[in-house]
Order: sequence, then C-alpha cells, then structure tokens
Amino acid sequence: VMADIPIVSAQVADEQRRYPASRESADHSFYYLAAAALSDGAISEAQFAPGRWLQSEMREAMARVSVRTDASLNKYTPGSYPAVVKLILQSGESREVEVIFPKGHPNNRMSPAEVEAKFRACARGRVPSARQEKVIGKARELEKLASVAELMNDLAEGETGLN
Repeated sequence: VMADIPIVSAQVADEQRRYPASRESADHSFYYLAAAALSDGAISEAQFAPGRWLQSEMREAMARVSVRTDASLNKYTPGSYPAVVKLILQSGESREVEVIFPKGHPNNRMSPAEVEAKFRACARGRVPSARQEKVIGKARELEKLASVAELMNDLAEGETGLN
C-alpha cells in the first residue's frame, strides 16, 4: 500500500483494534479491513487466512490508516452504517468516497447476479459446483417451493444428514 488512508466513521474510533491479534478482532478492525482491501483489492475469506493480519506488510499498512469519528454522518443513523474513506496518494492527490448505505442494505440492494456471485465466492472450496447451481436454481424460484426446507436440505446436503 503506497498511501495514507484516513477513514472517517460515525462509529467509535477503536485504537485497540489497530493491530488485531485474532481472526475475530481482524474482521472487526477498520484498520485491517482498509489495509487488506487496498493491498488485495477485495475483502473475502482469503483476507482472513490464519495470521494474515500479523504479517509485517499488513501491520505496516494498518499503521498508515487513521480512523476518526465525524458528527456530520450522525444524521444518517440509526438505520445506516455511514463512512467516508479518503485515500491520499504519494503524489498528494486524494480520492474520497462516501458510503451511507453499504452494499446489501435495503437502501442499496444487491442485484441477483451480485448475490449469486457472493454465494459462489463463499461456497467455493466448500460446496461442489453442481450443488451450488442446484441451490441457486432453487433460490431463484423460492416462491414456487412448497417449503423452504427443500432449499435448506440442498444447502446442508452431505453435511448434516438432512437429506
């Protein structure tokens, strides 16, 4: 990461989470999430590989992230998770994005294609491709199912003996 990354959040700036020591603290750390997203271009299961947050390049990137509260974002709460992310490049140029409603919030819905892509990404390596497609097919026609148990059985197939 070649930039300083101030993050402004209406939530509490939690200095104790600057250097997470566990997966649990890493997935709640603004510092780690910002550093990992900029380093890797995404936040997915891969960013939570054991000890990723302890690696020296991640710790260096987290050290360059700042988190502040911004009272001007309070007008969007409750019911939202507003944040402003500002990236300052080495050239001094800056980029800023404000997100009032995160993707997946009722006011910023995911498209069916985005939901399917997220399911596939989460299921990759855990659920065989054929079963993923079966689950997606049933989810697309959920209102036609006699019971949601049909979908749940497909999700749990081979895992709990529900089939």
